[in-house]
Amino acid sequence: MYVYVCTYVYSRVFRIAIKSKITYIEELHANLFFSCVRVCVCAGFRSSTTCEHKTAKLKCPSGKYIWVFHARYGRTDYRTCPHRLHRDVRCGSTRVSLKQVRSACEGRRTCKIKASNDVFGDPCKGTYKFLFVRYLCVSNRKPTLSS
Repeated sequence: MYVYVCTYVYSRVFRIAIKSKITYIEELHANLFFSCVRVCVCAGFRSSTTCEHKTAKLKCPSGKYIWVFHARYGRTDYRTCPHRLHRDVRCGSTRVSLKQVRSACEGRRTCKIKASNDVFGDPCKGTYKFLFVRYLCVSNRKPTLSS
């Protein structure tokens, strides 16, 4: 099975001109570069579940690198990381979690990230949370951009 990893970069080029003590900023051009890379998931997804205040450890074999597919810090059930504080089991942050885990782990062979409010914020006040990460080990360290 294959998935497509798509990335984009938006760049703007400006020129600064000073005429008669007045500064002008003029946009010369803007470019959008978009690229998709086909990645084999033949080995399958790996996942990591880490209880709040513990450290997640993601690892790929030699020659492979972490690509984070999904991350969520919060709570989705009572069974995972049982605790007396579980006021809400339908809460969490996917967008912030994915950004933080990708920043810490993507393109590396191994990484550690703490499952804590200090790292991810507190999406579930008064609830004991956990970090769930689903990732792939891929041969490309980072997808390449092409115009």
